[in-house]
Amino acid sequence: LKQCSQRLPPAMSSDVEEPAELLCPITHIMFRDPVVTSAGFTYERDAIVQALKRSSAPVDPSSNTVLASKEVVSNWAIRQCVQAFLDQHPSHTPSGWPDRSVPAPHPVAKRRIKKFDKIASWWVCMAGNQALSVATSLVLLAFPVVDWGRGQ
Repeated sequence: LKQCSQRLPPAMSSDVEEPAELLCPITHIMFRDPVVTSAGFTYERDAIVQALKRSSAPVDPSSNTVLASKEVVSNWAIRQCVQAFLDQHPSHTPSGWPDRSVPAPHPVAKRRIKKFDKIASWWVCMAGNQALSVATSLVLLAFPVVDWGRGQ
């Protein structure tokens, strides 16, 4: 988490630039509830769930890769980077957000990924976008969790 805050621009005025690596490639809005697909790409939960519901075959929108399933897993590394950004910019409400709150994490996913979380957070925040696919793919391989947005 410390590395996330080191990469973020310092808080200055109300004209805050949101980091590109924290924007969903579908909505172009900062992640609130980031999840990763089996292809290793991160999306806002509602956006990818809706995209996968509309498609006849589960296809990842970023890579056009056919997915093994429509399962998504919470991306704790990106979630921590978003929180670090919010902490550094206490008066900023990200574009497209109704307020500064983030949804409560899925409890099962949080327990299963807790040990891996610190490694993934450091890796993604230090190396940026290139490590994102690798880190999130490792999360899926090591801790597969069905987290299809139910029960939240």
